[in-house]
Amino acid sequence: MAQDQPSASSCPPVPRSAPLAWRWCLVVGGMACLPVLATLNGPGPTVDEPLDVLPGRDYLRKLDQVGVVGFLRSEVIDATYRFNKEHPPLGRWLLGIAATLFEPWEETIRGDDPTGLNLRAARVAPALAFGLLCAVMARVGSRVGGVWAGLGAVVLTVTMPRVWSHAHLAALDTFITVFWLLALFSLDAATRSRRPLVGCLGAGLVFGLALLTKIHAWLLPAIGLVWAILRLGPIQGAIGAGLWGAVGFAVFLAGWPWLWNDPVGRLGAYLSTGVERMSIQTLYFGAVYPDRQVPWHYPWVHVLFTTPPIALMLAGWGAAAVWAGSGPRDPSIRLWIGAALAVLLVFSTHVPVYDGERLYLMVFPLLGLLGGVGLARLAAAAPAGRIARLFWWGGVMASIGLNSLEVVRTAPYGLSYYNIFIGGVVGAEARGMELSYWSEGFDDSLLGELARRVEPGQTVAVAPTLAPGFGRVLTTPALAAREVIPKDQEFVSQADWVLIHRRPAYWTQEVRDLVASTPPVAASRVEGVWIAGLWRRPNPAGRNSRGD
Repeated sequence: MAQDQPSASSCPPVPRSAPLAWRWCLVVGGMACLPVLATLNGPGPTVDEPLDVLPGRDYLRKLDQVGVVGFLRSEVIDATYRFNKEHPPLGRWLLGIAATLFEPWEETIRGDDPTGLNLRAARVAPALAFGLLCAVMARVGSRVGGVWAGLGAVVLTVTMPRVWSHAHLAALDTFITVFWLLALFSLDAATRSRRPLVGCLGAGLVFGLALLTKIHAWLLPAIGLVWAILRLGPIQGAIGAGLWGAVGFAVFLAGWPWLWNDPVGRLGAYLSTGVERMSIQTLYFGAVYPDRQVPWHYPWVHVLFTTPPIALMLAGWGAAAVWAGSGPRDPSIRLWIGAALAVLLVFSTHVPVYDGERLYLMVFPLLGLLGGVGLARLAAAAPAGRIARLFWWGGVMASIGLNSLEVVRTAPYGLSYYNIFIGGVVGAEARGMELSYWSEGFDDSLLGELARRVEPGQTVAVAPTLAPGFGRVLTTPALAAREVIPKDQEFVSQADWVLIHRRPAYWTQEVRDLVASTPPVAASRVEGVWIAGLWRRPNPAGRNSRGD
């Protein structure tokens, strides 16, 4: 009789085929990038965006003022990087360049930005980087498991709401995900090349770009060393990993002038920022934890509850088949699994963990690659009969379509996505999970409602404000026309209107009382659950009943 559900051990292996040509991979990457570019205006400003875009714009301004030679003078280096040395500069350079180049586009769709930041223009850079990642994933996946694996990896990754949403934001998280994975893939390619040591030198250049983006790149050397030894043997592997690391570190030093004036002291200070920093409060199953005291299972649970179920099942199908010996024989799959596990294990220790998936975002595309292998195995297992094959592929396509709906139903607030395993956003709310950590709910719709209601001379406050001056960042052209500039949370008691972001770990008692006492005038919602809202305060402190 026909087998309806082949087991992992009985499923035929995925046939090997040539990888997608690079020109087609670039087409795939472009197709993945275009819908992101088309929806960059969707999410509201998030907490980290001004912190990353402003330094990038300052770099360009300073470079224009003093020229290349002057920009590299010791005193100019200190002045340029002194107040933004917590991250290397590559991502901020890219954001600053995009904000400048695409400023006319933003002015066309939104008008002049009263903040001068042009966050929407800056968002073009991570969107393009995301397209590059998708192109590389199509190539890598198709090399391992054929065309279905490559295309499946891209589709599954693009339709992960949290990955999709990060690609819209002018912050460093998409950049580090892209460069981290490119560094991993390039080292893997080097170990498979005819001249692996030469390949490791080239791969080191990509590793250097990851180091120049964010501190997460320092997780790569241990993974790279183990993989190089496993692939090349102890001696050649250690040499190859050493060359890879040396080139990467040289690129890192050359690309960050801040280190030049005091390499040892400033490098040590930078590396210590991962552990010596102000604690961030994290809401997890109804309890608030300092970021270094979050339960060890936090990252594992978040991956389980914030990855679309279809993608999780296909990733499990691909990974399980590899270990059973019936999937593709390519060892790269074990690298993907090992790298994902290594990252999650690191964030299961007492390092700071917060903001849901943001710190280990690179795990999700690796799951997408494994899911692509799972999809390729389904393609290889399709029944022979025409009708049966039609139903088989109909089911597969319907599953992919359901996965895509996860993005559609949560846009533009995909950072609030939770899957059916926890009951969606409604279930996450009931269980006390973080519903919105980055304020993307302060979008044009909500701020437009504020602009329609607020009167000139009235005060607007934003709560909580996790970075000084964030209230000002929410100033739209319509608010500026009314001479209304939102203020930070210190002004809540004096405000006529309060914009509240649903991060209750940082709410003051005054904000809690306001939320509990009256519903919002307007709100941004996901599945009916509010993630940001506008409240009218009666009789603000210091005003009489007439508002004088």
